Amino acid sequence: MNLFKELRRRNVFRVVLAYLVVGWLVLQVADVLVDALELPVVWSKAVVALLLIGFIPTVVFSWVYELTPEGLKKESEIASEQSITGHTAKKLNHAIVFLLVVAIGLFVYDRFFLDTVTGPAASTPREVVTAAPGEQRPSVAVLAFENMSADADNEYFADGISEEILNLLADVKGMAVASRTSAFAFKGKELPIPEIAAALKVRYVLEGSVRKAGEQVRVTAQLIDADTDRHLWSETFDRTLRDVFTIQDEIAKAIGGALQVELLGEGGEAVKSESIDPDVYNRFLEARYLLRKRNDEDVDAGNRLLIDVVAAEPLFARAHVLLGEAYLLNTMLKDLVGNEFAQTLANMHASLAHEINPNLGGIEMILGSIAGENAPLEALRHYERAIELEPMEPRPYHWRGMMYNTMGYGDRCLADLERALELDPQNPNVHFALASCVTLSGDWDRVVEIATHGATLGNTGGYGLAIRARHQQGDIEGALGHLVYAQEELGFDDEVTALVGELLSGRLTEDELTDEQIETLGLGVAVFLENPEPALQLIAASAPGDINQSTLGGLFGAGYQAIQNDPRFIDYLDRSGILDVWRELGPPAGCRAVNETFTCAAE
Repeated sequence: MNLFKELRRRNVFRVVLAYLVVGWLVLQVADVLVDALELPVVWSKAVVALLLIGFIPTVVFSWVYELTPEGLKKESEIASEQSITGHTAKKLNHAIVFLLVVAIGLFVYDRFFLDTVTGPAASTPREVVTAAPGEQRPSVAVLAFENMSADADNEYFADGISEEILNLLADVKGMAVASRTSAFAFKGKELPIPEIAAALKVRYVLEGSVRKAGEQVRVTAQLIDADTDRHLWSETFDRTLRDVFTIQDEIAKAIGGALQVELLGEGGEAVKSESIDPDVYNRFLEARYLLRKRNDEDVDAGNRLLIDVVAAEPLFARAHVLLGEAYLLNTMLKDLVGNEFAQTLANMHASLAHEINPNLGGIEMILGSIAGENAPLEALRHYERAIELEPMEPRPYHWRGMMYNTMGYGDRCLADLERALELDPQNPNVHFALASCVTLSGDWDRVVEIATHGATLGNTGGYGLAIRARHQQGDIEGALGHLVYAQEELGFDDEVTALVGELLSGRLTEDELTDEQIETLGLGVAVFLENPEPALQLIAASAPGDINQSTLGGLFGAGYQAIQNDPRFIDYLDRSGILDVWRELGPPAGCRAVNETFTCAAE
């Protein structure tokens, strides 16, 4: 038996085609009803699931049974000369043609006539929402749009479109928008919208999908009120790649209309997408996606793409900013040309961006990062300017808070990092930085709580802080518990972790440590050794910037007075430019000026 001919004779292909057309029509009706009856989003998903579940049984049914004048009979029970599949085929053909006419008519009306009247962005939301009682302004999270393209490599484009919409909304003074890091932390997670909104501390959530095929782009977006789990607005945009900026503006306009927010920036100007060559813009989105991965190969590839982008669009300020960040991240380039030359390139592109658009906070972040190594006072001024330019951007609070931590300013550090966490609650690095900051107060239980939560979000270095905190409390068993978890569950098998385990367990004493082992431990020895001398020798031998921010900040905490009191520690602070900040802002708690220098020793 020829399977293809038999499938055709039994009308299986016709039944499948009819099922697909009917399924499409059912989805259109369901979409209308969900909107009209204000049903939860899950109803739309349930209809899709039922249609998918029913597909296979329908195919099997059309193979096994035949419709006869006496009703349904199994095909195996019908003699070939009695079969009327040819007659049934004609009826199915008529039905399919009718259904296709209806489907095409509905599509044409929706795509052309309806758009001519209203336009996609003018779609009327079924209710207009104002801020809830107690809300100063509507709060929105833009989730990473799902990549529906046949090519999985187009994920960068889906991420890029959603991030661009997020950035557009973030510039609106009448709207509070969850940060990208926190919103994108839910990418690929099948969680209810109300649960996501609660974690991000927002009321409204924008989700969607992107399908890109050559020059054609389809973007579907829907705005959901998390309090009711209902749609406020939804729309599908079928355009070319050259209309991608228009799509972004239309989505932003629709959201603004639904939430009664004017799309105005801090200066009162209308917020709109930039317009550059779409092909160049596509490369920009891909480069930004690669830089987010933070591994050497992808950062280098993104760096190279951005060089092409700014060459093609020299007035694209955001591309210059991103290229500056790429030079600071590109360790492969730094190994080749040196850190100072990479910083020079970053500085150059920050300056070019400033000439084009001086109101980009990212410019100040680059300059602050460069200055932070040996001119912290200047770095603080850059971060202050970044906050003035983009007060809802969490990064300047995060980076400035870490700097305050390295200089012993516990209160300032807490204020900045708690603000950063408020703006970016799902960022594991902010949790780690906040836990580092809390070590200055000696609240070790809170250090463990924040650090381990940050570790579950992705910054596993939090377990190092938890080990240190339990050790400071004298809870050796608790410290060993965190260390064993880090080793066995997270795969921490480096030499430093092994040495710390030996010290905590008592299998190795500090007197038995060799100079090589002390050098391997680095300043971590300050945590586990009663004798501060090895740590002070390492401090004295360190160049400015050699000691990482978390470690240096921790040395201002309780239990490290012997280090704080030593002139070698103060000398390192002086060489690093930190004493210049103390002269400007006053020394942190526990330290005071003595003649031309400072001391942290008790009077």
